[in-house]
Amino acid sequence: MNFFVELRKIKIYATLYSVYLQQRRDCVKFFHIILHLLRKKVGFYCESQLPQGAFISHGSSTFQQRWFCTDDFKHSARNHCAAVCIMNALLYFDQSPAFRIVHPLIGNGPVFSLRKACCWFSMQKIHDTMKLEAVLAEGKICAMMIATPLHEWHWVLITAIRKYPDGSRWLQIADGWHGNNLRYYRLEQEHDWISCTTLELK
Repeated sequence: MNFFVELRKIKIYATLYSVYLQQRRDCVKFFHIILHLLRKKVGFYCESQLPQGAFISHGSSTFQQRWFCTDDFKHSARNHCAAVCIMNALLYFDQSPAFRIVHPLIGNGPVFSLRKACCWFSMQKIHDTMKLEAVLAEGKICAMMIATPLHEWHWVLITAIRKYPDGSRWLQIADGWHGNNLRYYRLEQEHDWISCTTLELK
């Protein structure tokens, strides 16, 4: 009798363990799905994900140095994408920015304006996509605060724009998350971004 009782317990434990493993796999799968959706919503893409074929480019499409990233300073700041954006703009102009100087001036987020960076840059507000395309065609760079579901907002540095035959327009950006590679953001309507300004070194 004890033998059958023990055998029944083993079967119950085996069933429970099987259910546990299945739930664990489902949880991991669910996590990866959510992560994928969140990343997709942010809308930052690498070059291999862009449309195929010829395109027209305006702005500076080459930059040899590594961009600064928020992770570079995660132990001394928080929500500091605006400061990193300004550092990358200074780096673009062959300056040698120091985080200990830039960050105290720009501050932790949320930062809704970069006017405190006026000690380094002359700035002009951009209010529509037509003007944005025009200033990029002139070779200027811009800082843009993008509305994202993942972080609600995020500052990026725009260095160029690509226009494809299908009508899509892609901003070439230093997103502050990937140091060695440029990312691209599809330009849709003005409501996709909160603020944008040109950055011209004084």
